[in-house]
Amino acid sequence: MKKLIEKQNSHPDTFVRRINLVVKTGLTLVLFLTIATSATSQNIGPVEITTAGGYGEKNLKKALRKVYIAEFRVMYQLMYHQTDVDKGGRTLGGGLRGDAQASVTLGIKGVDVPDLQTVTDKLYADYSTKLKDQGFELVAADEAAKTETLAGWEMKAGGQANEAQFKGFLMTTPTGFNYLVKRTAESGKEKKGFLENSPKISRDLGGVIVTKVNIVVPMVEDAESTGSKMLKDAAGGIAKVVLRPALRIENQAIASGNATSDFTTTSGKYYYMKSMGEQGICLTALKNPVAISGVLPDKKYKATATANTDIWGTNAGYFTIFSVTNEMIANMQSIDCDRNQYVNGVTEAAGKFLDASLNELFSNSK
Repeated sequence: MKKLIEKQNSHPDTFVRRINLVVKTGLTLVLFLTIATSATSQNIGPVEITTAGGYGEKNLKKALRKVYIAEFRVMYQLMYHQTDVDKGGRTLGGGLRGDAQASVTLGIKGVDVPDLQTVTDKLYADYSTKLKDQGFELVAADEAAKTETLAGWEMKAGGQANEAQFKGFLMTTPTGFNYLVKRTAESGKEKKGFLENSPKISRDLGGVIVTKVNIVVPMVEDAESTGSKMLKDAAGGIAKVVLRPALRIENQAIASGNATSDFTTTSGKYYYMKSMGEQGICLTALKNPVAISGVLPDKKYKATATANTDIWGTNAGYFTIFSVTNEMIANMQSIDCDRNQYVNGVTEAAGKFLDASLNELFSNSK
């Protein structure tokens, strides 16, 4: 089946140096459905963690054999959008060049919210069971809500999918798991405050271990080669986006739309404080992404726009008239995946990270 890319040109305008914006006339995005053949096998990449940033980890052995799970979130990327823009203007030779804009939007198809919730619930059940097996008692959110540090915070019920937390991701929390946030914005985004308050919560609860778990599951990555980027920059007037499906557990993921300030990380964090002189923090994160192969198709999705250029213009006596148009290419597609392979692959990969994270806690708390 042939891939469709929508291309629109605005009509040339005869006004001096005026560029007619395509966006104002509207752009129709064509949704193209890619039917991918289900893979027969999948492989989970190696799980290596780092503990950089922690300190006094061995002090965790002084903590009570109690754990307050303050946060347990799994973020699934279901849609990703990337845009590249090359701004036009005067060229070196004296002509005029229009803008070029290319964008690719990819969405995953084949898994639904109940499937994702099942994964999150399974991960949490295994995580909490392993804590109990090591002799830890779980502290309820109701008890934490009575502390001075969390006074006035909002109690949230787990099991509710949240699309507002990170653009392009669906955030899930375990069913039956209650947790506290500073407040919830009108958009639905949960606010935690700017400062890490877990050590204070540990102190308020008499020296328990406070843990926070976040897992990020992206499904796409930038696939434009370095050579292509260099050539594009050198030539000018070219906008290009190349993406490739890549399901994985990621050490860091940026929200869709190139918002570099809005990101989240895969991590397991453990805090203990009895007093200012007795505290410890054990931080675990992925050293490298954990690939989950055999779930999404191995192919690239591209969009390239080349700017329209008027080198010579039209002589109009006392001045020269340049006539250019803007070029916009939009490629929007959905990617099919096998539901069972997705669920099993993410559960296994995320579970391996959580096991490695817990092993660090257990080794430092004995």
